[in-house]
This record gives sequence, C-alpha cells and structure tokens, in this order.
Amino acid sequence: SRWITHPQFVEGDGQFENDVAVITFVDPLPSPAMPILGSQPSVKGQAMFIAGWGAPDYQLSVGSARIDQVTDDFIRITYDGELSNACPGDSGGPAYRPFVGRQAAVGLVSSGTGECAPGGRTFFTNLYTPKILDFIRTHTPGLEVL
Repeated sequence: SRWITHPQFVEGDGQFENDVAVITFVDPLPSPAMPILGSQPSVKGQAMFIAGWGAPDYQLSVGSARIDQVTDDFIRITYDGELSNACPGDSGGPAYRPFVGRQAAVGLVSSGTGECAPGGRTFFTNLYTPKILDFIRTHTPGLEVL
C-alpha cells in the first residue's frame, strides 16, 4: 500500500549510505517478520547467515559468511570462495545471526563489488545503527527488537 525510503539515503562511491526502506503491504504476510538485533552490535570475525533470491539461479539461497569490517553505516564481508556471498538480485535480503535461541536481522544486502566471485565484497546496511533502527521503528508498528 506504501513505501518510504530513509530520508538521508545517499548513493556513495561503491556503496550506499542509509540504504533502507519500509514497505507496507495491503494484506499481512503469511509469516511473522524476523526481529532486528538492536541490543548487540556486530563485530569483525562474527559469523552470520545471508539469504536472497539472486544470481546465479534466482531461487532462494541461504549461506553463511564471516564479517570482516563493521562501521556505523555498514557490515562488510569479503568472499574468499569458502563460505557464501550475496550476488546480483539479493539486494534487500537479510543478514542475520542467532541471539538468545532465535534468529535476528543485523543487516540488509546493499551493494557489492566483484559480483559473486572470490575477492568480491558485499556491504550490508547496519541495522544496529541508531539512525537506521530509529527510522525502521518509526515506520513499523509492532517491530520486535531484541
């Protein structure tokens, strides 16, 4: 029924800042939304899961990756050919990790370099950042934040 993008969205050099939007559907979705992990920041070296509908098969794929950099704006992974990477078409898909026996979102696929090949980097919007989390909370009644 409507969508709203972050008012401070900026297309940067190779990555985006404040790359998040909230989409409201006319009817509720059949499954509950995944909570956002807002009580514990992501850190370099942590494992996380990523999911998306992108290349190469454009079917739902889920994999794991290890975080190699965290800033207020993004969480980054560098694909080494061992674990998983986000690919074209995965934008907006979640990065999530376990917290207190549940899965919680920590990032959203935003941009990347090198396609899906080894050496490619993927940038995820950091959902822990207050300006991102506050924006989502403002436009998402009933949002669960762990």
